[in-house]
Amino acid sequence: MNDLAQPENAAFIGIFVIGGIAACLATWIWIATRLARGEPVLPYEPRRRVPWRFGDVAAVFLIYLFPALLGLALSFTGVAAGRGQPDEAARPEEVGVSHPVLDLLATDPGFLTLVFCIFVVVAVAPVVEEFLFRLVLQGWLERVERRRIRVRAMPPPIRGLMPVLVTAILFASLHFRVAQPKLEPTRVVDMLIQVAVWNLVVLATGVALLRMRRGATLVDFGVVPERILPDIGLGLLTFFAVAAPIYSLQAVLHFLLSDWFAPDPITLMFFAMALGLLYFRTHRIVAPVTLHMALNGTSLLVAWLASR
Repeated sequence: MNDLAQPENAAFIGIFVIGGIAACLATWIWIATRLARGEPVLPYEPRRRVPWRFGDVAAVFLIYLFPALLGLALSFTGVAAGRGQPDEAARPEEVGVSHPVLDLLATDPGFLTLVFCIFVVVAVAPVVEEFLFRLVLQGWLERVERRRIRVRAMPPPIRGLMPVLVTAILFASLHFRVAQPKLEPTRVVDMLIQVAVWNLVVLATGVALLRMRRGATLVDFGVVPERILPDIGLGLLTFFAVAAPIYSLQAVLHFLLSDWFAPDPITLMFFAMALGLLYFRTHRIVAPVTLHMALNGTSLLVAWLASR
């Protein structure tokens, strides 16, 4: 990361920072103007409830979490057998809370490494995570909330709060990291390949399961072909509104907390609420996916520039 002082890198990163702040201010001025005129910023678009039930949601998430659960079981087995002891040879300078992808870019900032990381982090991860958390989980939680509304009236201002908040908490909690020894670049590449392949398996399996068991349609999956381009624009507009505050919060929390654990879950909690609000108001998945891709892509690009 010492090359960050190079003039060309500092200039590019400075342009991103200044451009991001300017875009954020312009977006919020536009939002304030619409609100002052009494015009809706993000109109609520109702849609029929999703057809999947609790069992379907549980099945999809068990498939998604299977590698982690298997690894946890094996680690407990290893500890019980007297293995899995800490590596005393690990040097303090090899321990940190940074994301493995950022460590990989810092070690090997080549163009091919960047392309590989873009595929895993920008193309695959946002699509799969939005499918799981916003579409499957939040969609089902909205179904539960609607059923409760029919039984007992709920004031309109709190509708959607439970699905958005619960999904955001679960999403953020899965990104918790503590200080640990840094992995070798080859191990990081192998891990990312495995994660990408498994995520694609989960996506294909989840879509097939919901399609065959519940007859889920393209609209149920949150895709309306004629609204794809407007939804991409909506996702980018939301990115301009939230990116600067999210990155500012991440920088402050990293300064205060990075000696103990990565502050990502705290930041991602607010980011996930923005993703959940987008889905709740539109009931389409393209805008949240676009927002998620934009944030991951910007983070990756800045990290790559800083590492060169």
